[in-house]
Amino acid sequence: MAEAGNLYPYPSTLNIANFVTVKLSDSSNYSIWKAQMLCLLECQELVGFIDGTYQPPLLDNYLKWKRSDRLVKGWILGSLTEDMLQFVVEKVSTARDVWLELKDICCLISLDNFEEGSTVQPIIEEAESTETEQDYKYYLPLYKASLCGDWEKAKTFLKKDNEASRAHITSFLQTALHIAVGAKKNDNAKFFVENLVASMADYALAVKDSFGETPLHYAARFGNLDAAKILVNRNSNLAHVASKNGLYPIHVAAEYGYKHVDLVRYFFSVTKDLAPYTGRNGVRLLYRLICSDLYDFAMHLVKCFPDLAKYTSNGSSPLALLATKTSAFVGTSRVSSQKPLSCKLNLLFFFRVFSIITLATVILI
Repeated sequence: MAEAGNLYPYPSTLNIANFVTVKLSDSSNYSIWKAQMLCLLECQELVGFIDGTYQPPLLDNYLKWKRSDRLVKGWILGSLTEDMLQFVVEKVSTARDVWLELKDICCLISLDNFEEGSTVQPIIEEAESTETEQDYKYYLPLYKASLCGDWEKAKTFLKKDNEASRAHITSFLQTALHIAVGAKKNDNAKFFVENLVASMADYALAVKDSFGETPLHYAARFGNLDAAKILVNRNSNLAHVASKNGLYPIHVAAEYGYKHVDLVRYFFSVTKDLAPYTGRNGVRLLYRLICSDLYDFAMHLVKCFPDLAKYTSNGSSPLALLATKTSAFVGTSRVSSQKPLSCKLNLLFFFRVFSIITLATVILI
């Protein structure tokens, strides 16, 4: 059991095999798997990471939240069969993402089997209406085509229904473009996105999912640089659209920049509006850059906006966060040799940030 008072429990030594005895393979054992996984998460006080209760904290405790979230995500991924794992492993970033994606996949698989006369019944939450079930069933061919990058099948569907390209086709209000951008990258993915975007109106590219995210947020999260360029070249304002929790695509890119540095560099080059860089938005961006060991970019941001470095909340500051990052002292920033920001970072970065904080404090006093 997690210790009382610990906001983000971290029972890393727990043997989940004692709780989850089945590996999720498809919709046929989804309900059993879900019940066992919920039992595990509830007794460890971690269910908040999948039901949306534990949202990423803006500043304080972010590293602790991320550590626990990755633990829960690891438990879930470890309880999947290889066939199921390949559907989600490169598409999801948080524990809640993978939980919702699995629910969506199993619902769609159930609907597909039901359509083909299978005895497997669709697994749909009671809150969803019959009309909604029928809507998602109708869009299933488009969902599959978007997921696999099959443009010919998608084009056939869109010829029959030219409104479908901007329709919400999943229970998370994702469009075909959301699915295609977030899908596993293959030889057909770029071709599919190019053709789908070309067939859509500019405003349709900004349609949001249930979390308020556009397809450009998905490109930032899943490291899809090709899709990001296609979207921004068509509608540059997408870089300045925030999600429900106030995050811009550049924030998402920074959060997962430890895997996709090129995306971070790209979003710095196309995000022209000051809103993502200033005030609380700027602080949130700075924290994500530091958490992802992107010190070159963090230094660049602090140089442009010194106020960000001196921000404190309940005793926490970017400098305090940096002090917990051993890579800032013994390593270098996760930036390739082609980086536009040329600082060589380790201990030097620490003192530069400290100097900027001191200078900003003197100026503002």
